[in-house]
Amino acid sequence: MLSVCPLSLLRSHFRAKVTFKVDARLGESMRGHVRKRGEPGSWEYILDVGRYRAQRCQGCGKRFWVERRPQAVCPTCGGELYETEERRRETKGGFACRKDCQAALTRKLTTLAENTYVLPSHLSLREFLLKVWLPAIESGVRQTTLGGYRMLVE
Repeated sequence: MLSVCPLSLLRSHFRAKVTFKVDARLGESMRGHVRKRGEPGSWEYILDVGRYRAQRCQGCGKRFWVERRPQAVCPTCGGELYETEERRRETKGGFACRKDCQAALTRKLTTLAENTYVLPSHLSLREFLLKVWLPAIESGVRQTTLGGYRMLVE
């Protein structure tokens, strides 16, 4: 009788590079991998989350992601920007062991496969509520309700 240890199956599964087909329009597959980082022994994962709109400066070459509206000029050097579409990655490090890092990567890949992945944002809660949430609900609530919400946020 041949018995297979479930733990060994999991280990062999996690060693393989994980691939999900997410965006058929772009024909791109999503990948992620883990690697050891530096001498202290921490681990990190690198996750390709897809292709997104970006702008590059012709002067300094810096890239800026287009979140809502494109910028007119480069904020760094004032140079002219041109639009492009580039691969975007998410990197997260500081895991003590490979197992924890691989589990976190698997959770992120699951959110990508279920289309529930949200890009990290540097917006504060106040900025989000004023610039994104309030304009989105404006047409569905009364003006007095909207005024009350705005007062609470500010």
